[in-house]
Amino acid sequence: MVFHHHLVENSGINIRYWKSYQEPIQINHKGKWIENIQKQYSIKHSKGVHETNWYMVKINSLPGHEMVSVLAINLETTDWVFVCNAYVPRGPSKVCVDGYHLTQYSNMAPSVKYKRRYLQLNMKELRRNYSDATHMVFRVLPTKEPVVFHVDTYESSERDIRVELPKWWSFENKIIVHSTSENAIHYNLILPELEHIIQYYQLYVNPTHCSKDYHHASVSSFVPWSHESYHSYITNKDKQPANIRLYSSKPEYVKDTSAYIRLILEPSCTYRISIRPSITGSLGQLARVYSPLLVTNVAVIILMSLRHQLRCLENNVHCSILFVALEEGAKPYFVLTVAKMLLHLSKICLPSFAPKPDILYLIDEGTDFFLLPLVLYLCSVGIVFLMGIGLAVSLVALESTVHKTALKLLARSISFNVSWSDYLMTGLHKVPLIVVVTLVLLCMSTCGSLALCLGCLFYFLRLTQMSQDYVEEVVWHFAKNFARKLKNKLFRKKSNICGDSTKSPLCITEGNADDLKQEKDGHLAIEQSVEQSATDGIVNESETNTETDGEKNTPEKTKEQLPEEDNKNESDDDQQDKAESSKANNEEHIADHRENTFSEKDKCSDRDKQIVLKDEKDEQVAVIDRKDNENEEKDSDKEKRQQILAGYSAIFFHSTIFLLWFIVTVINLPAVMTWARNFQFNKTLTPDDSFIPGIVLSVCAFPLWQFELPNSNRKWLEKLQLFVLAVAIICLLFATISVYRLNYLLTATIAVVTLQQLLAPKIEATDEDEDNEDSNRTKYENLKAKLE
Repeated sequence: MVFHHHLVENSGINIRYWKSYQEPIQINHKGKWIENIQKQYSIKHSKGVHETNWYMVKINSLPGHEMVSVLAINLETTDWVFVCNAYVPRGPSKVCVDGYHLTQYSNMAPSVKYKRRYLQLNMKELRRNYSDATHMVFRVLPTKEPVVFHVDTYESSERDIRVELPKWWSFENKIIVHSTSENAIHYNLILPELEHIIQYYQLYVNPTHCSKDYHHASVSSFVPWSHESYHSYITNKDKQPANIRLYSSKPEYVKDTSAYIRLILEPSCTYRISIRPSITGSLGQLARVYSPLLVTNVAVIILMSLRHQLRCLENNVHCSILFVALEEGAKPYFVLTVAKMLLHLSKICLPSFAPKPDILYLIDEGTDFFLLPLVLYLCSVGIVFLMGIGLAVSLVALESTVHKTALKLLARSISFNVSWSDYLMTGLHKVPLIVVVTLVLLCMSTCGSLALCLGCLFYFLRLTQMSQDYVEEVVWHFAKNFARKLKNKLFRKKSNICGDSTKSPLCITEGNADDLKQEKDGHLAIEQSVEQSATDGIVNESETNTETDGEKNTPEKTKEQLPEEDNKNESDDDQQDKAESSKANNEEHIADHRENTFSEKDKCSDRDKQIVLKDEKDEQVAVIDRKDNENEEKDSDKEKRQQILAGYSAIFFHSTIFLLWFIVTVINLPAVMTWARNFQFNKTLTPDDSFIPGIVLSVCAFPLWQFELPNSNRKWLEKLQLFVLAVAIICLLFATISVYRLNYLLTATIAVVTLQQLLAPKIEATDEDEDNEDSNRTKYENLKAKLE
């Protein structure tokens, strides 16, 4: 009753005297009694009043007199409205001497400057409840302050307007009232279609004509099923639209009531009323209502990533990186389907000891829709991906900053200087048992949330130390790949299509066009030189034969005395045969040269795809296909990346555990804030809901920070995967709204994973597994040496 009075319907009276307002009272009838028969009028006392004034409104059943609204501005009187029977004559009129209070039915209207009291009454109900009553009266006591009254009598059908809302995704500006009635102070806008929290509208109440400069109107929205009310103002200085929205959807069991808007207008103005949807407002409603549900979904995504890492640890002897685990293990079709089936099953046969699934509360509130789990899950995948990127960047960029901050905190708490704190921090990294004992003592002496915060900080420092070698190797690996690709690209540009050593007519580019032209001219010159040499050979041979014949025809060799004409014919025949033979040989030489030259056209396209290996004597040793070489390089790069991932499996495992620890810490932050605020009164927080998560994670920190984890040679990895999956499904069902349950579920997950890695029986390893384990152990020893 008290909260309803002060927060919902504040009438301005003292709530302790509520019952007395139901009893009849005596009315002091001294003062002026004024009755105005107009339906709408205003009463203004700019300089106050010197005596009590009574203003009478007759209760009748005439048409147009169903409802009456009274607005009192700057009225300090608490008891100001009554219903009575005016039967005592006094001069030309009659007055009341007794009656009943109506002040308890009024309420304080929203106002910018002056106090405003507003009353709306139904004349028929007054006649039915107070059968002897003839008038409703309101009074103003003597005062020096200005006082104003506005009275408006009307039919409810004229002022109660049912509004058909435009679709929330449209941009339609729908006009509700083109122009309000003159001197009207009240309008009711009923919104039966305003049911879901995603709906967001803007109501425009624009004055079209005002008889004075200053005007004041208020917009009040009421939601009966959740007892909500919110208000806004329209003045000559502030003409912003009123935002119409819901803070809780309409439940299924509420059907007869609707949200409505009450407008209290300035009588001296007429207004144009319109409404339009707001897309940005709807998006804001989605973010406001559904963003708290993302906390559980983010935790579920990390749990599914951890499950995939455990599977990789079982099959491949090493954990996958968070981004790969997120891509492969956080697929929604499995966990969401199982959760949905169990949800429908819980509606049929839910055990009495089991809590009600949180999704059912969303259904009862009307905030659930068909694709809500999928939308939340996909948004959470993006959030976890950004968290992974943020963690990776912070491990590189914030290492020195966090380290210096930790040193300063350590120096301030132990009264050491920074150099001694550095030595102490190094010792803590080598012997984390000291940190674990400190965290346990903090849980018992202060609060568990403080231990969670400090443990999360120390865990981050250990991750920065572990990731140094990994970051260096990854950066060096990508730098080498980039340099090799850049070198290959430059080599291909330089060699063009056919290589630098061979030019061909098919390989014409801007750079070698002149060379090809010179080469073509060279081919023509070779052909001409070959033909010229052939001709010269014929001439020389002819001359030689002539000289030989001349020697034979000397007087010493003329014993046979052959006829001169026969010798000449034989010499001509021999010369002709030799010339034809030489010409045929030259043609074959030219054809072979052309064939060798233009055969490069067919080989041109293949030369760029081959790499020729030669020895010191420039002799060809081997020919390697460039495409095969590129595939081999890609395979080697992939193998190198796999080796890097396998060698730094501990970093990926601890990164996922750190994210779970971080979420538990965020959930328990209110506890440490409460403890810090009340530290001067009590050093221990009681009751402490963060004690169990704090003490459990503090104890689990010892094996996590001290031993070589994760171990792939432990049994029960498959059962551990099923446990993590079960926890993820339970989180979706029972911790979506009840986030406090998520606190204990994540704590139990970290504890069970730690126990399995520490206490599970070992698997007998084969020779190949031992080699892989030795390689991983070498990597871990390098990390450990880096920490030391």
